[in-house]
Amino acid sequence: MTQFQVNTFEQLKCISDELRMRISILLIEKEMTVTDISKKLNIPKAKIFYHMKELEKHNMIEMTQQIPEGSNILKYYRATHNGFNVNPALINSDNIHPSKKIITEQLNRTVQVLNQFGIIEDNQYVISTTQQIRIDKSNVTAFKDAFNLLVKKYSKPIDNEDKLEGKEENLSKNYYINLTAFEITKDIFE
Repeated sequence: MTQFQVNTFEQLKCISDELRMRISILLIEKEMTVTDISKKLNIPKAKIFYHMKELEKHNMIEMTQQIPEGSNILKYYRATHNGFNVNPALINSDNIHPSKKIITEQLNRTVQVLNQFGIIEDNQYVISTTQQIRIDKSNVTAFKDAFNLLVKKYSKPIDNEDKLEGKEENLSKNYYINLTAFEITKDIFE
């Protein structure tokens, strides 16, 4: 999955809405129904449905499956991307940069996940770092691509044979990774 390239003002307007951004972040994490999102955000389904239709219209989310359940059909949705990349040409000094909302929502979601799972079980495998790096703008995309390759390289599927044989200690563990990078105008660290 790659980042969604925001190239039009209509797309920019779509993701500038805080609720749509929250829905997008949830659907990046996992497949959900309108009802699931409504419960998670404690917002009426009709309002969630309206905003999801807007996201779907711009191909930011898509329906992934329909499962019959009694007389209803459960429709599952997922984000079509793993984040947003806003074309700088769409931003001028009079607008609030939507990246601020994206970063804020990602950080808020990380805090929610930490709170949801409580105390971290094994500090030996916790990675928490903040870095300031100097990088040419031309290399930012290469850095992002290299990060995505690392995620693919080290992400392993569940080994069902080990699970069936009772070797749970060999199974891969799940980790929540949130990489946030943005341009700064002056050094933060001396």
